[in-house]
Amino acid sequence: MKKEVRGGVSLVLASAMLVASPMAAGMTETVQAEELTVDSKVAQIQGESIIPRADQVPGNEELFAQYVEQTFYGEESESYRTPAVYGNIGQNVLTGADKYVYNELKKIAANIADGKAADGSEPSGQYVSTKFTLSVAGQGITYEGGAFKGFSLSKVIAALLADCPYDLYWYNKTASTWFNGRISGREVVEIDINFPAADAYAGPEIEQQYKTKCTVDSKKTGAAISAAENARKIIEKHKAEKDYEKMESYKEEICDLPSYNYDAVKPGVAYGDPWQMIYVFDGDESTNVVCEGYAKAFQYLCDMSDFLDPGYNCCSVTGMMRGGTGEGPHMWNIGDGNYLVDVTNSDDGTAGERGGLFMAWDKNNGSVENGYVFNTVYYDDAITFAYDGRTKDLYGTGDNSVLKIASAEYEEPKGTAPVIEGVENGGNYYATQKITVRDADNDLASVTVNGKQEAGTEISLSADNQNNQKKEYTIIAEDRRGNSTSCKITINPCSDLQKRISHLSVDTVKVTDKALVQNTLKDAVTAVENAAEEEKTILAEVKTKCETLLAKIDEMTQPQDYIRGDVDANSKVDVGDVRTALRYICKKTNLTETQMKAGDVTGDEKVTIEDLRKILRYVCKKITESNDINKKCSIFKNRESQIDCPGFSLIPKICFVF
Repeated sequence: MKKEVRGGVSLVLASAMLVASPMAAGMTETVQAEELTVDSKVAQIQGESIIPRADQVPGNEELFAQYVEQTFYGEESESYRTPAVYGNIGQNVLTGADKYVYNELKKIAANIADGKAADGSEPSGQYVSTKFTLSVAGQGITYEGGAFKGFSLSKVIAALLADCPYDLYWYNKTASTWFNGRISGREVVEIDINFPAADAYAGPEIEQQYKTKCTVDSKKTGAAISAAENARKIIEKHKAEKDYEKMESYKEEICDLPSYNYDAVKPGVAYGDPWQMIYVFDGDESTNVVCEGYAKAFQYLCDMSDFLDPGYNCCSVTGMMRGGTGEGPHMWNIGDGNYLVDVTNSDDGTAGERGGLFMAWDKNNGSVENGYVFNTVYYDDAITFAYDGRTKDLYGTGDNSVLKIASAEYEEPKGTAPVIEGVENGGNYYATQKITVRDADNDLASVTVNGKQEAGTEISLSADNQNNQKKEYTIIAEDRRGNSTSCKITINPCSDLQKRISHLSVDTVKVTDKALVQNTLKDAVTAVENAAEEEKTILAEVKTKCETLLAKIDEMTQPQDYIRGDVDANSKVDVGDVRTALRYICKKTNLTETQMKAGDVTGDEKVTIEDLRKILRYVCKKITESNDINKKCSIFKNRESQIDCPGFSLIPKICFVF
């Protein structure tokens, strides 16, 4: 059998310490509980009602302002950057059912603040109920002896106000907050909690018992979220632009959105500061702003953007504007590098609509103390901007102050060009290559290979190994400033290295092949670093063969005994030596040091036509060993005295000459 009981409590956050201590005496009026019998099944209990002192309640507008800041700036908001009492008291102090209800209501409060229904869904209508039903079965809440046990709504709400006050900007803390309980036996299984809505955000519905508004206008509560989303779309739209172009785009976007709210600056008209930036980005033509809204909107877009200048800074300042349209107290911006930005007076129909008040520099020798004077195209007279005392106290007045306007026209930061690593321009490669593009300024705009945009900065390029064809690549890396780096490379199939030395063996290799073999080995070793597995197998084979050939060449070039006249180093003097000597003299081949010694049969330390003549005469049996051709190294030692001349028929005429 279920029964329904009702209790009521309203309370206020006097400070964040409220959750840790009971309310002070004199802050509340208490109504003693009274049991009323309704029928045999249901009993309703009216508990205490706590009426807070209004002078200790933080203003809803102040809380909304902080909520807006959180919504727009996220973790960069001042509320996150400053040490605060707001945090996680509910999790650290509350226990049992209090903690459970706290966690549920915390989620609900955030949803309502964002313009959603309690469960986080889109509202079915414009107005959203602030009466919430929670299942608490099994949480240990009971109703005994005319009182609730195991649950304190006062503690729960105090913890909520301490931990997430900004999400409760819509909550009227000066009115009664109450709850109903439904019980099964003694156990409370369900509760309804009614949060009264603040007048600025409330819908029309009235809760009758305590005469409080019990709905919120989702159009109002959702305005901040919607505006923040629209602002971020603007940032995304212009993210690829250069610094000046981006700032100019932001100025134009803001000027296109709201109109200046002249009614708001009339005497006696209250204008809520928290709504300033929202009214710029909410997409509602009926909500317009004054200079503060323009300046805060511009700063927000700049604050949330990535600029090419790593030291980019934008701030909002206040003071007096004299001359032009709307002179008087004013708010404007100081843009990157100490340039004046007055978005308000860059709009249509203002003094700076054709330029002069956007990224303006000091041409008239102004100062932080006395103000700066600017001339515009549209307005004939000079316009003066003078900082107020608050701004000068905040930012300082020295030479390094952001308030000191630049003395030269703005120049786009040039930065450094991207770097392409892993290959060299004009390089020839024989296996897959891995290329990395780096940009020290973190402003890389694009990387293309043969005109096609690459998704990342690490690229693998290879030859057409399937068809054993080389491939040529042009890599271009460009940053947002327009700095560009290009690199052209050729990647050959590694099988080309095999072909390069396919005609060589240990039996056919010559000393003159050494450079070819060395270069092939170098290419094979270099290529293996980034090679694919099938490429590595080929490269390993090339490497082994090259090493074997080079060992043979080294053996051939080592200092050794020689036979004088044995120019081709085949251990005998025959027509081959004549041919080799002749090719050397005709500059058709080169000789090793040992070959040069063997060919120098005349003893003049060079191989000339005279040496060729003497070797030829020997081969043709015109002279013999006794003609002292073997003076220095026993040229014909161990050789038969008679030598055939099988190649003589090739050079008969030369023989007669010699």
